[in-house]
Amino acid sequence: MLVAGYETVAALIASTLLVLLDTPAAYRAVTQDPSLVPAAIDEIARMEGPVAFGVTRYTTTDITIAGTGIPAGQRVLLSLGAADRDPDRWSHPDEFDLARPAGHTLAFCHGPHYCLGAHVARLEARTALAACARRLPLLELAERADGIPRQGGIFQGPARLLVRNNMR
Repeated sequence: MLVAGYETVAALIASTLLVLLDTPAAYRAVTQDPSLVPAAIDEIARMEGPVAFGVTRYTTTDITIAGTGIPAGQRVLLSLGAADRDPDRWSHPDEFDLARPAGHTLAFCHGPHYCLGAHVARLEARTALAACARRLPLLELAERADGIPRQGGIFQGPARLLVRNNMR
């Protein structure tokens, strides 16, 4: 609980700031309208969920996915990130869209495997983003987004996030 409750939320907050600061109009929108914070968190969770690899499950019956047969009892790795970018489910899935209608993402899994801390994680991320937007409306990346390395391992997010408050 400690690792999953800390690492995933830290990755979600950092990923949210990275995407918003790399899209200055979106960050400006959030600073001007705090009611957009929940939508921003949910959209980043969909696009850049904090768990990189997905989850392992076992098939209970023979199934076919995209023309490939998978027998019952077979171990499969489900990519939550790929599912949350499925073009059959989401229009323009690789684009950040603050106005995207809310929909159930798999960033926190589903069903009996749904993350115990999902509500707390969303609350922490919303609180952090709202505080940044309120206190640092001129925040910007201190380096190019495409030069920021990603975390290794099972968690996804920037390995570092250098920012500056542009005091114009």
